[in-house]
Amino acid sequence: MSRKDILEDLGITVKPHLEQFARVNRWKERLDKIRFSNSPESNLDYHYDFIYAFFTNCYHLRDFLRHSKVIQTNLVDDFFANNKEMQICRDICNESKHCILDTPSIGAKIPDTNKKSAKGWAGVFLIREYDYFQNTLKNDNPIKNIKYVVLADLEKYNVFELADKCCQLWSSFFEANNLL
Repeated sequence: MSRKDILEDLGITVKPHLEQFARVNRWKERLDKIRFSNSPESNLDYHYDFIYAFFTNCYHLRDFLRHSKVIQTNLVDDFFANNKEMQICRDICNESKHCILDTPSIGAKIPDTNKKSAKGWAGVFLIREYDYFQNTLKNDNPIKNIKYVVLADLEKYNVFELADKCCQLWSSFFEANNLL
């Protein structure tokens, strides 16, 4: 018996997909604090944790929609199939939980086959781009305009812009399907 079933047996209406949608937006707010912060270099591990937490929660919204049964599963699957940003979101989520992505959504295709590379550019890679000018100054000022990027399918995506796009896509999807 699920948490939802137990609460509804008690007369409490639960909409797990809306709870998760709100959680995604809260993680986005936390991510924006990193985006515009003057965090010291020592916080970089926390930045990665927040980035992974956002994309994990963002991707898991798919699971909440599927199991809440508020929309047809094929509509959710089509949404992901038709939006590269959501596929990258999936790979960031899964890359943070698994040592190797066996079936990445995004990855360099091997020419003349339907296979994706098992080495090199398969899946995604999250990295921080450094401001070389600031390193040259060798000052003790906090980092400004921190930039993290994801390398996916031989392209570079700004993590914060990708998060913006994922939230925008989810909001549009929820509105278009009367899920709010």
